Amino acid sequence: MRGLLAVACAFVLAACQSVSSPTAAEVGTACDIAVRLRDQWLRENVSAESAILQRGEIVTVQRLGPAHSRMWHVTFLTETGDQPEGMHMYYLQVHFVVAGTDVQVLQIERGPDAIT
Repeated sequence: MRGLLAVACAFVLAACQSVSSPTAAEVGTACDIAVRLRDQWLRENVSAESAILQRGEIVTVQRLGPAHSRMWHVTFLTETGDQPEGMHMYYLQVHFVVAGTDVQVLQIERGPDAIT
């Protein structure tokens, strides 16, 4: 539920920042693509944190660019809960372009993580 609320907030922010705001369907499609790209990246880049990152929820969705070539930046967050050092917040960011039916990964990056 919190993930959907974050997506809705990001949708509103994106709408305020651009002349033509993305539709709910565009945002939903971008989220689906981002999850698929994240999962593929995690399979190809196995680490001790893979299971943690797999549980990440989408907290921001940003769209840039013209309608024929949309760039998207989707951020996932996984919170570990209270730890002796505080709450660890793991971030994974997925950047990609959608041009028609083609999807091109620009970058998938870890972090920056935070401990609160």
